[in-house]
Amino acid sequence: ASAQPDGAVGTSGAGDGSGDLCCDGAELFCSGACSAAFFTRRGAGAARRRLADDERAVCARCGLDCAALCQRLAEAAPSRRPALLRDIAPAFAARPAIAARLTADPVEGHCWHADHVVAVRAGGGACATLDNLQTLCVPCHVEKTAEDAKAARAAAPTAAARARVRQSRPS
Repeated sequence: ASAQPDGAVGTSGAGDGSGDLCCDGAELFCSGACSAAFFTRRGAGAARRRLADDERAVCARCGLDCAALCQRLAEAAPSRRPALLRDIAPAFAARPAIAARLTADPVEGHCWHADHVVAVRAGGGACATLDNLQTLCVPCHVEKTAEDAKAARAAAPTAAARARVRQSRPS
């Protein structure tokens, strides 16, 4: 990114999916794509809103329409929500703490998360663009996070392997 004389930031690429700004300094943002790229890079909330616009809060793993689930739960009487959740989304019902949170407060933040397709620890990076983000319902996100952690543990050298490396180093 390069600072322009008037304080605007300019780089190439807005609108090409890279998340880079392309303003030449004449205006704060040269286009809607440039504005969206800027605000997506500023924080997870903006990235989540853009992801919701693009993917309509549908889980990339199981296909659950999380927005519709939240709407149906919000419209239902609180006493009816647990049964409704079991009927519509059994994966939530199988996780009591997650189900309790969602039925008590049926908002989309309790129903779906913006997930890094490639985990940050595996090089997936921050939320600069939507290219590495996907919508996952909370149960699928919990499962994927556990899978990612298991893969990271399997890839990490064991204590014995680290000790062998230390011993093999010349003093």
